Parts: sequence; C-alpha cells; structure tokens
Amino acid sequence: MKRITKLFSGLLLSATLLLSGCGGGSVDVVVDAGPPPIAFDVILFANGVQVPGVEVLPGEEQTVYLRVGQSFILDSSDPVAWSVVVGGNSILGTGNTIFYGGATVLETRTTNFEFEAQTFLSNPAPLPVPVPLTFYATSLSLPGQVAKINIVLTN
Repeated sequence: MKRITKLFSGLLLSATLLLSGCGGGSVDVVVDAGPPPIAFDVILFANGVQVPGVEVLPGEEQTVYLRVGQSFILDSSDPVAWSVVVGGNSILGTGNTIFYGGATVLETRTTNFEFEAQTFLSNPAPLPVPVPLTFYATSLSLPGQVAKINIVLTN
C-alpha cells in the first residue's frame, strides 16, 4: 500500500509541476518580423524594348546608359511617386521639358506605375559630355522604400 501511495504522490507532484509551468505565469514571446516586404521593382524599356538586366528594387541603385534620341519608360510593379533630379536640381510636376547639357528630355506621360520620356539633342552638335538624369521611385504604400535609377545620355 505504501508503494501505491508513493506512486500516486509522485504522479500528483509531477502533474502539479507540469500544470504550474503551463500557465501559471506570463511568457513574453518576441518574434523578429525582419524587414518589410519589398513593395515594388522598376524595370526599364528603351525604344519599346525591355532592357535586360535592369530590375531595381527599393534600397538599390542602378545606372543605365542610353543614346540620346531614344525614348524610355520606367515601369514599376506597384504604385510609386516619381522624382527627377537633373544637375542637382529637383524637377517638380509632370509633363516637363528638361534642357540640360545639350540634351532635351520631354516627359510624355507619368502615372503611379510609369514614367515615360523621349530624349533629343538640343542642337545639331553631339553632346559635349554624357548627361546624367536621376529618377527616384518612392513606394506609395511603404514610403520608406525608394529605388534610384540613373540614366546617362550619351552620343
């Protein structure tokens, strides 16, 4: 009988300890969510053809060289706000015609998904030096996510 009592006492003690560990106190669980998901990517079309190897993600920067006279489209997979910087100056608004470094950039269409432009020589002479244009695509759903695309116009 002593043996059965010791067995039941041991089982009762084990069950008590087990149950006290299951909810007798609060347990904080910390889960690292990591960085937010990538909101978008930007690809480039030149003269209507996708430029291979150009896929810019937020936090990245890519430089692409195009010949002056080409049209181009920056195409985002999700809605973004486009910003243009030329010669260190921000170009505000949409539908702009930009004259810089012997090149003309005519913005033909801008939506939350695409920035489309045509490039020209401003005069008959070739470009004296390459003309850099910088485009920023800022996510409308996650404003901290920005991709930077440099387009350099050459002869």
